Amino acid sequence: MSDDAQPPMPPSQPPPAAGGPGYPPYPGGPAGVPPGGPGHPPAQGWPAHQGFPPSGAPVHGGHGPPFGPGGPYGPGGPGMPGGSPPPPKKRTGLWIGLGVGAVALVLVIVGGIALVALNGSEEPADRGEPQAADGSDGRGEPTGGAAAEETEPTKDDRDGDDFARYTGPSTPTKVDIGSGPYKRPGAHDVCSAFTDETLDGLGIEEDDGFNENESITSCIWSRLADDGSFHTLDVEYSVPPDNETSVSQAKSIYKFSAERGIGIIGERVKEKKVDIGDESLVVLTDMPGSSAHKEATVIVRVENMIVEIRRGIRLSSDEPDDASVMEWDDVQKLMPELARQAVNHLD
Repeated sequence: MSDDAQPPMPPSQPPPAAGGPGYPPYPGGPAGVPPGGPGHPPAQGWPAHQGFPPSGAPVHGGHGPPFGPGGPYGPGGPGMPGGSPPPPKKRTGLWIGLGVGAVALVLVIVGGIALVALNGSEEPADRGEPQAADGSDGRGEPTGGAAAEETEPTKDDRDGDDFARYTGPSTPTKVDIGSGPYKRPGAHDVCSAFTDETLDGLGIEEDDGFNENESITSCIWSRLADDGSFHTLDVEYSVPPDNETSVSQAKSIYKFSAERGIGIIGERVKEKKVDIGDESLVVLTDMPGSSAHKEATVIVRVENMIVEIRRGIRLSSDEPDDASVMEWDDVQKLMPELARQAVNHLD
């Protein structure tokens, strides 16, 4: 190593800047001042720095250096130790939402209280004060001296004997139907075969039900009278099962029923042909077990249709066996009338 060579720097120290101790000054300026700095003209080949403010002028929008005092990241800057706290966030929308929710809750509560109070103030109709009706004094009694009991329905004080002696309406029914072949009444229509007047005269209040199969539609009624007598009534419409429109088969079925079918479980005591439809017959039968149980039957054929009606009366067990149940004269009037009403019900 020559004597003019400079000793090496320790590794932990940075090399001295140009113009610093141990280094020659920048060409053309004082020691340690770079070309273009204060008091030194720009050196040849070194253009003056463009875009930098003069030495000492503030930067960053009028503030000091970003990391200097007052700068955004320096001591005393916003958000840094020693600086002013950041402005609080606005919560105007939150307060408006809470206010609207509180008002809605109050309205719901007030509406509920009003509804409960309104319902509680209404009394049921049967617990309120009776209101005066037209023509009454407010107590349900008619004015003008009319007795209150006149408005009550008349009690049915008829007994079984009155029902047994009934022979039909005062004006007999006239058969008025078109030509066949005929169809059976529907299952829900068969129980309308007789008029209300006729059913009332027989003491019948309600039907017990209907029945229907491939060739037969029927309905049955019954009533237990106050004197213990039991009254039944049933009507049956039937057509030949193999051919519903066959007149010849209907004739065969009618012949068997009229000669052998009616009264098969009893004893036929009276019978008479009547003039209804193509063929018809009325029969009175003593039923087995007691002579106080009788059944009247009328059977009618109209082309392909057979109509059969049975009316039965059985007296109570307290009645003697020789008690009168049905009179033949009454049967001859009632059963043809029932047949005419039933035939008129054909389609």
